[in-house]
Amino acid sequence: MSSWCFITECEDNITVGTGHISRSITFAKYIRELGHDVQFVINNNKFAEKIIKNNEFDYASKNILEPEFNTHYQVIFLDTYDKYLSNKYVELLKGHCEKLVIISDSFKDENIKADIVIYTSEYLKNIIYDVNTLVGAKYIIMNDSFIKKQKKFSKEINTMLIAFGGYDPHNVTLKIIESLATIQSELIDKKINILIGGLYPYKKILKDCLGKTSLDYSIYQNVKDITKFYQEHDCAITAGGNTFYELCALGIPCSVVSQNMRQHNACESLKYDLHANYIGLYEKLVNSDIGYKINNFVNDEKMREKNFKSCIEFYGLDAKKIIYEKIIGGVRVSN
Repeated sequence: MSSWCFITECEDNITVGTGHISRSITFAKYIRELGHDVQFVINNNKFAEKIIKNNEFDYASKNILEPEFNTHYQVIFLDTYDKYLSNKYVELLKGHCEKLVIISDSFKDENIKADIVIYTSEYLKNIIYDVNTLVGAKYIIMNDSFIKKQKKFSKEINTMLIAFGGYDPHNVTLKIIESLATIQSELIDKKINILIGGLYPYKKILKDCLGKTSLDYSIYQNVKDITKFYQEHDCAITAGGNTFYELCALGIPCSVVSQNMRQHNACESLKYDLHANYIGLYEKLVNSDIGYKINNFVNDEKMREKNFKSCIEFYGLDAKKIIYEKIIGGVRVSN
């Protein structure tokens, strides 16, 4: 079988980009299960190195563009941010492989000369591309545990989840708690579970804030069976990144507050397809407005059921299989 190289570039080298690492690991596992040889190439990223080692992948801790790096692969799969992309970089990578595949959540250039480019944001569908391109949220790579594992729709809300990713650099989790405090009299009979990532740096501030409320809450960190944990909730409040798509795949109605403009653009494009309760970009929102919109969603059974049904229809396919077949097939792709 062929050899595959996975390169995952994380912003700030450690704290931002946990979703990119998770996505690459998920797809790499799928490729390994099909019998291909897999190696990761990382450039002095200790956080990524730890995750890769935990998943028992071979890796090279060096820059693939260094002159002494002379390994050649059948496929290089680059998971990156748009700011790192340039055709000069792409051409250098293509010197190390037969086929270069790039996946990104945001747009850089319609002329990036990879063999296949995958953009997972819906708002990028209207651009005309010069290369083989897969565009849209249906190409979001997920762990098998989220695929076709939808829970039944909950008519009543008893348990709510708050989850804003592995790091939450802007501490939107705290903003959500402050927002819920404005409607806490409406949440007397609701259990609120707060999921924070292993890199979340504001735990003490969060606990201090929660201690001043009457909310019935628990804080969770480093949950082992994340799918089972998600399924224990009747609705969620989350960001517009990977966690949102995982929750959607499970059929869990979501209120969404985006952490950056990339998420905002994606959510604006998706809100009519998924009918999620998209509230807006965190830095432009007032706590009382967030609380009001969350409370409306919690109490609107028809709106939540519409979100539930839309998610089930939208995420019925396994993107890993679709992407793999496009890569191996070597044919002109279409959306």
